[in-house]
Amino acid sequence: PWPYNYTGSHNFTAYSDKPKVAKAWIEDGYLFVEAVGIGTAIVYVQLGNNKTTAQFDVKGVTDFTASPGKTTLCVGETDTIKTTETLDAFTAARYPDVHIEYMWRTSDPQVLTVENGVVTAVGPGKAIINFKINNTVDKVLKISYTVNYHQLPEDTPITGPTATQPKQAVGHCSICGKDDAANIFEPAIFTDTNAKSWYAEHVDKVYDLGLMNGVGEHTFAPNANVTRAMAATVLYRVAGEPAVEGEIPFSDVPEGKYYTNAVIWAAQNEIVNGYPDGTFRPDTNITREQLAAILYRSASKNDHVLAEIADLSGFPDASDVHSYAKDAMGWAVGAGLINGVGSGGKSWLQPSSNATRAQFATIISRYMSTVDPLTPAMPDPENPIPTPTDPDMPVPVDQDP
Repeated sequence: PWPYNYTGSHNFTAYSDKPKVAKAWIEDGYLFVEAVGIGTAIVYVQLGNNKTTAQFDVKGVTDFTASPGKTTLCVGETDTIKTTETLDAFTAARYPDVHIEYMWRTSDPQVLTVENGVVTAVGPGKAIINFKINNTVDKVLKISYTVNYHQLPEDTPITGPTATQPKQAVGHCSICGKDDAANIFEPAIFTDTNAKSWYAEHVDKVYDLGLMNGVGEHTFAPNANVTRAMAATVLYRVAGEPAVEGEIPFSDVPEGKYYTNAVIWAAQNEIVNGYPDGTFRPDTNITREQLAAILYRSASKNDHVLAEIADLSGFPDASDVHSYAKDAMGWAVGAGLINGVGSGGKSWLQPSSNATRAQFATIISRYMSTVDPLTPAMPDPENPIPTPTDPDMPVPVDQDP
């Protein structure tokens, strides 16, 4: 018996430090070890405070080969390295589907990256992919790749950068044959926007018109909430930032804030209202129906031709619109400013949901196109007005608002 001269009942336990390589267990007083995958595992056998170990090297592969799809890539392309393993007779007979774990490495991650045999071209240059089977077969393979920028016609126009689109040239590549191949020279102004998103053209527009800035040097925060101060400021910019006079009508709007003149102007024009306690609550998030309401008031006060009020009964949550906002929401839908948020195959108004910056940018862009198509005065580039955001922001459904 183990340990030496042990006379009690044999209540052994056994386990492996790498169960994906070898499994271990005690059955009817015997230790069983099953090879599961390639590698080295330590098996522990324990009885009370007594413990012993044994090392198991699980092999089975006698050789392996590999072949790439192609070794000349354009930036952004991928290639999959196909591997073929030769198993010894015992492994092939008992474990033909044994898991083979490779170790991959790139000589230059600025040119190539590799994961599970998939090579991605990152930048122009030459790089080598090295790989071997983990803990078996003393062999390393190397495959050399060359990465180029797409070869585009010389007269291909360069566009951007915009708020969402990088500075790029797009055309037919004579190397890889891709028709919409893109050479990117600079990233988009905002790194957190998606050039293929539903809001891209609208964020580009409101940024170019100076209506909305980022929340940081390269951040737009499309899923962040819109505050009452932000909404008033953007509408003030739409109006061309006219001079304002008079006292601040709200107790919680101090002088000298980026939104001070905007709130005074919006209050004087009855576009925004305060609360019964005399506050404006500039940092409170604005809902979608509240946004519709202030845009409806703005359009009415500026003598814009108003669209017909649409029937909202086609929206499943039409009854959730508060009475004060029904006409405004119907107008916003009729004017094409709000289309609804797609979810579950239906379009929802989500009147009480917070308006996101992406939704707000889209609605304001449409407002400028259909309701107030005049280009506003651009803000002073030497003194840009920041756009705040709520750090505790929910992430709504990413659909056309």
